[in-house]
Amino acid sequence: WTGLLCPAGLYPSPVSSTANGATLPLPVSCSSSSSDSDSNGGMTALLVRWQPRNVINNKEILRDLIKLSTPVSFLIYKACTEMVMPMCSDGINDMFEPQKWDFHAYSEECFKAWGVRPRPSWIPTFYGGKNISAHSNIIFSNGGLDPWSGGGVTKNITDTLVAIMIPEGAHHLDLRSNNPFDPISVLQARLLEQRLSIGDHLLPGLSLLRLAC
Repeated sequence: WTGLLCPAGLYPSPVSSTANGATLPLPVSCSSSSSDSDSNGGMTALLVRWQPRNVINNKEILRDLIKLSTPVSFLIYKACTEMVMPMCSDGINDMFEPQKWDFHAYSEECFKAWGVRPRPSWIPTFYGGKNISAHSNIIFSNGGLDPWSGGGVTKNITDTLVAIMIPEGAHHLDLRSNNPFDPISVLQARLLEQRLSIGDHLLPGLSLLRLAC
C-alpha cells in the first residue's frame, strides 16, 4: 500500500490526504536518497521522511492504514468488502520485499478490523467483468503517474464509455479543484469531461459516472 500511495499522490500542489501532504513526494524522496551517495545520510533522511506512514508488519497493515485518514479508511473498508485488490511482490520483478497474496489471512484481518469478509467475485458478477459494453455514460480517466492506471480502461468502448488519458496526472487529479500548478493535460481532461457530461450523445435521463484511476 505504501508503494502505491506514494507515487499515486504525485500532485503538483500540496495535499493532506496522501503522502504526508508533500508536493511531488516521489521525486522529493528520490532526491533525498540519491543526494548523499557516499554515506547512509540520504537513505536515513528518506526513512525519517516516510516513517509516520511506513507499514512494517503485514499482519497489522489494515489497522495501520485505518489510522491514516478518513479517505484511506473508507478505501480499506471497500477493499475488505466488494473491491478486493490482491497485492503481492517477489523482490525480483519489483523493488519490494517478497510477499505472497494470502486471501485467508487478508480475510481474517478484514474481519478483525471491520467485522466483514471480502467478496472477491462480487464486482465482476455485478458489473459483468470486462464485458461492460451494455453499460453507458461512464468516463474512465487514467493518470499516467498513477500506478492504478495499469489496470484502467485506456480505450473507448462505445460512444458513452469513454477513456481519457492524462499523461501528467496523479491519482484522480482531474477530480480535484483547479490549481495554478495543474499540468495542461489535466486541464484539457477536465474540459473534455465537462463537454461529455453535457453532450447530446449521452443517453437522456442518465447521470454520468466518472471513474478516475
